[in-house]
Amino acid sequence: MKTGKKCIAFLVFILIAGLISCGKEKSIQDGDKILHKIEISRRILVPEEGLLLGNGDLSVSIYQTSNAIIWRFGKNDVWDRRHDTTEDPEPAHINEIANGILNEGWVNNSFNKGEIISIYGKPVSKRAQEICSGTPSYAYKPYPCPKPTGELAFHLPMDQKLVSISQVLTIEKAIATIELEFESGVTILLECFIPPDDNVLVVDWKVDNWNDETSTG
Repeated sequence: MKTGKKCIAFLVFILIAGLISCGKEKSIQDGDKILHKIEISRRILVPEEGLLLGNGDLSVSIYQTSNAIIWRFGKNDVWDRRHDTTEDPEPAHINEIANGILNEGWVNNSFNKGEIISIYGKPVSKRAQEICSGTPSYAYKPYPCPKPTGELAFHLPMDQKLVSISQVLTIEKAIATIELEFESGVTILLECFIPPDDNVLVVDWKVDNWNDETSTG
């Protein structure tokens, strides 16, 4: 995949992250640029709600357990490829669709269930119901679907009580930062990103105030 296409896919990927994570989005001024950030001040307990980083081929969802920061990896060409088409109807021809809309007045109220009526009050054929019922091999089965390819875990100190966590995704910079502050005063700051051209996850971290006075274990 070329860099331009990967960058476009990456930007779409990151914008979706904000919707999935239900975090607080805000804009800040950085010189002449306005940066958009998604901020979450709580643990994210499932990968489906995690902050997303990616370059259009490799991706990670960032979430947490009680004692670890987790990066769950995904890869575009790693899928559950099962595809059972035995229940699928024959693909619709464009003429069938045009006739249904123009002459039969199809109105469909459900993509999967085929709740189709005619605005002209005409009987609806079985074929019309098939065409307007989506594709059962996708609509009613949990596959084909992308599959996770592994996880990286950053384990937190077991002898510390977590007071706060701040997770920030800066969309234009494609960087996620995670800051943890413990009751003792120990802090951990992590910064991570996936480069646009290389399929690697880069994670940098810094631990402060962990010494004989703050260690409890």
